Amino acid sequence: MPWRPIPLSYAIAIYPFQPSSAPAELPLQIGDHLYVIEQGGKDGAWCRGYLVQQPSLLSALTTGNRGASDARVYSGIFPRCCIEIREQLGHDDEHYAHPTAQDSDKPQAPVPMLKIGDESPTSASEPLVDEISSCLREWYVSYLPGLVLRQDYARLDRVSEIVTKLDYARRELLNDVLTAQERISVRSEAVWDLVRGNKLLGAEVIVRNPEQKGRLLTAGDSVIEMTKLQSVMSVLDDPPVTKQEATRMHHCMLEVKSIQTSDVENVNLSFALYQKAVDGTISQLSETFTASTSQDSKALFADLSSRDISSEGRLFLVSRASIPEPPRMAPAPIAETPPPRSGTFNKTRESLIKRRSSNMVFGSKRNKERPDLRENGHTVASKQELTPDLSRPEDTEARNKPLGPPVPRTVGYATYDIAASLKSGRGEAFELEFLTVAAEDNEEEKIASPGLLPELLQVRNVHFARCKRLPAVRIEITPFLSTDAETLIRMNPTSMHMITKCQRIGFSEAPTRRRSDIYLTISRVTIQQNGAYSHPQFGAVPVKPTPMLNLQTTMELRDSTGKRLGRCIHASANGPAVTALRTHAVDLDNMWNETICIRLPLEKVADAHVVLSVADAPGFPFALAWMPLWDKHAFRRDGQHSLILHAYDKSTSTFSDTGKGMYLDLPWDHADIKEKEVPIASLKIRTQLVSTEFSQDRTLASLFNWRALSSASLLDTLQKLVFVAEVEIVKQLDEVLDALFAILEYKAGTHRFEDLIFNDIIFVLGIVHDRRFNLGPLVERYADEHFKAPVVAPSLVRSFTRLMQSVSDPQSARDLRALFKVGKQFMRLLMATYWHHSKPEKDGEAQDKHNSFQEDMKAVFFGLQMMMRSETPALVGSKTLLTQNFHSWLPELLVVYPKEDVIDLAIDIVDACDEATGKLSLYRLVLILNYTKMDKLWEDDRHWNILIENCLRWLELHWPGENDLTEQWRDQIRLCSSIVASLLSRPAPTLHGFLPAIISTCSNLIVQPQTKHWTLSLLFPDAYPFASRVTESPDSFDEALLELSALVSEIIKIQPIPSRKLSPERRTQCISQALELVRSLLSNITNPPSWLSLHVSHHTAALRILSYVAKELEEYYLPDPEDAETFNLELWKAYFDTALSLVSSPALTLEIFSEQKRRAVWKISGDVRQAGADLLRHSWSMLGWEAAEDDQRRYNITRLGGYQVQYVPSLVGAVIGLCLSMHEGLRRVGVEILQTMIISEWALSEDLTPIETEVIGALNAILQGRAASATSLSGNEIVARKLFVGELLESFNTIANQPDDALWSTLEGLVSTIEEMIDLLSGNGEEIDGEQENRKSNGTRRNGSVELPERSISRLEGKVYGDQALQMYKQLAEEYERTGDYMRLAKTHRAMARIHETRATSRLGNRENGDDLNEEGE
Repeated sequence: MPWRPIPLSYAIAIYPFQPSSAPAELPLQIGDHLYVIEQGGKDGAWCRGYLVQQPSLLSALTTGNRGASDARVYSGIFPRCCIEIREQLGHDDEHYAHPTAQDSDKPQAPVPMLKIGDESPTSASEPLVDEISSCLREWYVSYLPGLVLRQDYARLDRVSEIVTKLDYARRELLNDVLTAQERISVRSEAVWDLVRGNKLLGAEVIVRNPEQKGRLLTAGDSVIEMTKLQSVMSVLDDPPVTKQEATRMHHCMLEVKSIQTSDVENVNLSFALYQKAVDGTISQLSETFTASTSQDSKALFADLSSRDISSEGRLFLVSRASIPEPPRMAPAPIAETPPPRSGTFNKTRESLIKRRSSNMVFGSKRNKERPDLRENGHTVASKQELTPDLSRPEDTEARNKPLGPPVPRTVGYATYDIAASLKSGRGEAFELEFLTVAAEDNEEEKIASPGLLPELLQVRNVHFARCKRLPAVRIEITPFLSTDAETLIRMNPTSMHMITKCQRIGFSEAPTRRRSDIYLTISRVTIQQNGAYSHPQFGAVPVKPTPMLNLQTTMELRDSTGKRLGRCIHASANGPAVTALRTHAVDLDNMWNETICIRLPLEKVADAHVVLSVADAPGFPFALAWMPLWDKHAFRRDGQHSLILHAYDKSTSTFSDTGKGMYLDLPWDHADIKEKEVPIASLKIRTQLVSTEFSQDRTLASLFNWRALSSASLLDTLQKLVFVAEVEIVKQLDEVLDALFAILEYKAGTHRFEDLIFNDIIFVLGIVHDRRFNLGPLVERYADEHFKAPVVAPSLVRSFTRLMQSVSDPQSARDLRALFKVGKQFMRLLMATYWHHSKPEKDGEAQDKHNSFQEDMKAVFFGLQMMMRSETPALVGSKTLLTQNFHSWLPELLVVYPKEDVIDLAIDIVDACDEATGKLSLYRLVLILNYTKMDKLWEDDRHWNILIENCLRWLELHWPGENDLTEQWRDQIRLCSSIVASLLSRPAPTLHGFLPAIISTCSNLIVQPQTKHWTLSLLFPDAYPFASRVTESPDSFDEALLELSALVSEIIKIQPIPSRKLSPERRTQCISQALELVRSLLSNITNPPSWLSLHVSHHTAALRILSYVAKELEEYYLPDPEDAETFNLELWKAYFDTALSLVSSPALTLEIFSEQKRRAVWKISGDVRQAGADLLRHSWSMLGWEAAEDDQRRYNITRLGGYQVQYVPSLVGAVIGLCLSMHEGLRRVGVEILQTMIISEWALSEDLTPIETEVIGALNAILQGRAASATSLSGNEIVARKLFVGELLESFNTIANQPDDALWSTLEGLVSTIEEMIDLLSGNGEEIDGEQENRKSNGTRRNGSVELPERSISRLEGKVYGDQALQMYKQLAEEYERTGDYMRLAKTHRAMARIHETRATSRLGNRENGDDLNEEGE
């Protein structure tokens, strides 16, 4: 059975097949993908087609160039019984498959030889799964072999790491084991890993949107969003932090994975975050978390601000390890030795006698019932304990016995800098190495860099060593970004199950929830040499100079009556609340450094005090200290406090008959002690109030109690308010504003009080600009829910008016600028007064005061317009601030004014500054941009069209190009682009009014040279100055040109396109500029070539622009035959050149792309070449005139000749490029156009030599391209590129049955020449005629090199060619000489000689003919 073509079909191998000796047979494995194109052999048992298969890595390890089609597609024959045809992709007369709605679930092949991709069942819900699969396969085939051959193992390791992460992310998405929040995070990280991998391997950057499940953005999506993502992904390695993310809080989840110690049951680990200030001081930033080995240990350190993690070396995770151990004993005394002659024995004996006699003085019998005070503050039971006999043999046994029950003691510290991990947003796993103080005589164990420990423990000249009792602890931290910790825990129920929240010590921003915590840090006991304890009777009691090795502090809270406040002390975030807390044991030279949280009922804080007792375990307390929490109507100020240590005895530790502690009558502050001969011991502590209920500022306390103040004192308090710390105001914002509005209502009509309170309100509202606090939402909540002063509006308006009347005064100008900065918050409060008072009330007088409110405000706004029109230089600052902030006033005004009035006011303010210059003109554009984002103001389509019309008028002054394109002009263009981009969020046909100005501006920017820069200015900025990011490498692109080209691509989508009335010259100019822009889009002038998604998307936009230009040309530039002389030849020529550039663009040649790129191009733009081919066919047809009946019958063509002849043979070369395309639709259009050119040329001169010359030139260009890329046409490509020859002959089948037809005979010669030229240019020596042998019944194929027929060159020798033919022969001669093919080299030189001889003969004949004509003329 002979071979016969069948419709293109997609098949799967269901049985394996091993080929025999026939080289044309393809080996098959189960699951291989095949495309079947022919069937033959005995009983149709064999099929011919293409095998799409992943080659092995070893087979790819070659030094030759690898293309997509060569690497993955194999042609040959295979048994029909081994395959199963799954679907038919083509029809009997068409091998090119177009996707339809019915078979959209199955992937379609864009070209007959390649399959689009492997869409999985989850492609709709998780498109990122297929994107990862396609990308990994491409890396495996196209890039990894090259890395291995180049031995680039460093890059290979980085790629391997990315591949591992992507594969794990793919499995996570497929297995559906993630929460919604975790899935979003995994998608975002996977998208950026794909970008990093492609950039690392030198591939193009493909845009996938993390916010749309990682979906690949297409030309149907917003080109503006695609451009933004393309620029960021192509230039940066990480996503930039957006403004919304900047207001979120950072959170760090800590998980203890393992503890390496033999005594794991007794180990107690505590973790906390510490912050190192610029001056080097260390402070605890978070609550303490205690890890337990009996259960999962997880903690969430919450509410960290961006400032906390701003730089490395600032934020540390500190862990303390403690183990219970017996109390330590003093070292044994050295045995007495014979006295030296120096008499030291006498001194030692005297000292011992003196010490014993001192003990006996305080050891009376009357104190045996109760332990009493001794000179070191310790208590003892008997005199024998105080004066042991060191010479007794029982002493050694006594020292081996523990002094008492075990006490917790810190055995090591570990620190780790986590700022970098939190800042990057990437988790990290590490081991904490615990250190302890090293012995002085052990130099081997000392380490050189203990990190933060010297500053943390406040020690100097101390060496550290690794803690042998606790080698290492495995820790994992995971950063998160969320508005609050509760929402984060709720959104991650799996990973944060049973987690402990550790609050930040202090507010990271303005608090939104009520909180009242007191943090107290116990530092150390300070006893100077010859120091003493304070005593109410003796004044001072000396401290016994004995070692204190087991110091512990016990803390309690009591009220003024002496009653204990129960369960208010928290040692850690996950620890229980206790009444009394005892610290770890330390020696006298070390610090406790334990931070404790105190939570008291609000009503008991003012009456509470702290009591701390100090003991040397296991002994009884020997000293105590105390401190009140309240100080003169305010909480005690934060900071270090030094407490007096009083001797612990009956006079200090007992209570009076009323229940009051005796110590309350004693001083507590060490700073209040007058200088004494004996220094008094002290206890160092630090307090910090974190509360929204209490203030530490006395000015605020006076303000809250303003009714008890006189007018003078009240005036003084109001003047001092601006000096209060912002954090104190933020913590009690509601109370501060309530007090100010209450005073304003009480003092209404008093100008001095009104203006002073007005300035105080502006000062308080001004804290919204302090980046430490996110105060804006709190002010809005106060105005909406808590505002209680509905009658203060007249006072505020009067103060505002007085301020506007004195803008020339420097102080008033400063106050006015401060008001403009907080205009949004001020207007919200001002409108709240009207809103609350508009409700029915009994007070008719108050209602009358509000009747003129709207008119008073209109007068204020009119004054603002006059200020904007003023040319006074001193007002530039005020005008700038108003321009920057006025848009935020408008939503607040909608409460009082109708929407139309607010719109008129917004337009008037912009018009008032139409004469602005310099930076003010840029801020004016920012104001317009902010207008476009106020959806509430432009909800109605009528209002939206008003905005568009005004924007067209406002931007008209900024578009025109100038000869000197200054930086400010570029900034203006970029802001104009942002305005238009914002307007495009709601497409409207009127937006096409921006196109002429945009295209004209593009023309001015295209001719400008582009410079490389190391920063990326984020595209379509919404503020000025523009935000920028530092890049890893310099890039060449123009941000303004990128934005303008994206706008053109987006605007051209809007249909219908309204017609415009333009003069002929202006219309021609617009079309020329549009075509120039299209050529720029296609040639990567507007964006770098590696920006694949944007570049391919621009091809779709170019097609839309050309479609619009084609309509314009048909309507205005296609004159009747009678007016043929007015035909604009150059404009149509530019159009056809541009259209041919589009359909011939290398960015659309899917058949030679790798898998990931082919998949991306197909999804982004679809089949642009087919649509472009249809447009070309239509436009070329419109240039022809109605064909005569004879021609219609002879050639089966309806339109022919006309203006088409103007482009023959100038467009022949480009059309030949279409004919050589492997795209079937494009090739058919090229054949149709070439047919009309041949007919037109034959009708004019009956000679096809000009067309033949252009054909050879086009083929020569292909040879040059192949020579430059050092590649040759593959067998598949040769067959595909010769398909147009048969199609061209088929188009003339109406005259093929007339052998005597001169055109047909000439055409046969032309076609034969083309075939042989393609064979000659292929450079592989294969005879295409041998392909006929492949169609025999046995299905085999003959391989080997076959010499080209002798006629191939001899036929060319008889032709007359131009310079292009000679150039082609010269290149062939160089190639034959290089390869040593001297036979062909000789033939080539003979052909060149005959061409020169033919030229000379032709010139001689022309000269003789010219002489004959001259003789006849004479």
